[in-house]
Amino acid sequence: MTEHAKHLREALWQLSETAHEREREQLLDVLADHFDDWRNGKMTTGELDGVIARYHDEHSKQLETRYQTFNVDILVAQAVARGIIDEAEIPEELRAHVHEGVE
Repeated sequence: MTEHAKHLREALWQLSETAHEREREQLLDVLADHFDDWRNGKMTTGELDGVIARYHDEHSKQLETRYQTFNVDILVAQAVARGIIDEAEIPEELRAHVHEGVE
């Protein structure tokens, strides 16, 4: 693998890590809203416990499975398609490659 190819592969991994972190943040923001509801008396402790369990058993596991099993090219293309990664964040020399995965 050439140095240029290594650089592009590393850029893809970095974009994938950025997308993963942003998706985690989105999930945790929703969870934080539930904690706020609980603190404000809009939700019981049991209801909050159920939300936490669902977060762990469903959302978090699905996200981690996706980022552990999918090809980095696909992950980045999906993140672009879902608006998690902005076009401007993709190095110019990778844009065509990523767009192939989106189409």
